[in-house]
Amino acid sequence: MTKQKILKILKIVTKIKIIIYYMVLLFFYKNLTNSDLINKINTKHEKSDGYALIEKYDNNTDNLAISNTPKNNNKILYGKIVDFNMKLEEVINKINEIDECKFKNKPTYTVETIWVSKIINGGVYKAYIIYWNLTIFIYIN
Repeated sequence: MTKQKILKILKIVTKIKIIIYYMVLLFFYKNLTNSDLINKINTKHEKSDGYALIEKYDNNTDNLAISNTPKNNNKILYGKIVDFNMKLEEVINKINEIDECKFKNKPTYTVETIWVSKIINGGVYKAYIIYWNLTIFIYIN
């Protein structure tokens, strides 16, 4: 094999590594299932209808709970599985720029990974989910 062929292969492998590094899969529900809002994050994405198993979700307060014990996650939350060619930090920053999605009156959000399934083609994938979890702190003096 010539030196030029080896260099060409190395360039291809490097490009593949860069593409894999930047791909981030997110599970969106409620407001962020809207295609126009997803496009405000980045127009270059792939999305599928999907669902995640969760412990509970209150649609009125937007409070979501995901248990560390899989058997407790027995409710289905439908949404969109979106694959961006961006870093997770960039996606979060873009979400914060969208007026309809700004984190209003909610002190903390949780970002974690969750198993999601595509409705049409099936398959189980690990994706990030960003959600608000009502946590009450009691301080004792």
